[in-house]
Amino acid sequence: VTALEGIQQEFNSSGKTVEFTLLRHLPAVSYALVVIVLGVLGALTVQAVLIAAAVTLAMGHGVALVVGRGRLQGRRFRWRTAKAQFRYGIRLAPGQWANLAVGRLDQLAMVRLVSAAELGRYAVAATAANVTGALGQGVAIALFPRVRQASSNRERRRAIRRARRWVFAGSSTIALLLGLSGTWLLPALFGPGFASSVDALWLLLPGQVAYDVAVVLGTGLQAQGRPGTYTGGLLLATAITVIGVVPAVNAFGIRGAAGLTSVSQLVALAYLAKASRGVRSIASLDE
Repeated sequence: VTALEGIQQEFNSSGKTVEFTLLRHLPAVSYALVVIVLGVLGALTVQAVLIAAAVTLAMGHGVALVVGRGRLQGRRFRWRTAKAQFRYGIRLAPGQWANLAVGRLDQLAMVRLVSAAELGRYAVAATAANVTGALGQGVAIALFPRVRQASSNRERRRAIRRARRWVFAGSSTIALLLGLSGTWLLPALFGPGFASSVDALWLLLPGQVAYDVAVVLGTGLQAQGRPGTYTGGLLLATAITVIGVVPAVNAFGIRGAAGLTSVSQLVALAYLAKASRGVRSIASLDE
């Protein structure tokens, strides 16, 4: 897996965006196609899906290693490299766990707090709101090598500022279109019983826009050798979610969960925006 990530980033940093994108998403796309085929054939079972996930993941890694084998900087294990990766990763890992908690903890808590039907409506709203996420993630992937390769702090700040503005504009536009169309789109796709998902969607969209921008700011911080700062913003959002999810759901149902999620993401964005303004120089990734 480490070799696979290295190959992907080598393509990304060298400007081969198409190759990078294909390698990065090959397992997910293959898995989706297999699931669709299984569904059409009437063979969509839990066991079949698990096997499909394992096979497509292994296949994706194998293809990446074959395609990029010439880009690997040697095959010997290097303790110095491993230690540098560990020092960097250990500061980033808690943030990744926190990010997962913010995205899933509300739904996990609602298993016992709301009916299955209400949980399903919330899941639909959360999935719809997350449509804008691809924009922030895509820009962030392209931003990291650009910041690392910039020749001056001014150029780095300009790259981050430009990415932040484009993501905010694009994510806000998509969110606005989703909000306007959601009233008829969600019931049309899932049935009239999902009309109540629209309120949750409206409450989730501001937070999703904030999250998309936060991803860009966080990537800028990571590229400047400060993954721990990004982790701090995500941990702050997690703390808000952990403390408030049960009272919010008890008081307002799925709307409370949606509103709390947006609040946590807006707070995280504010924290990262302030932290980003304080960065004056780039640091080594392994210091």
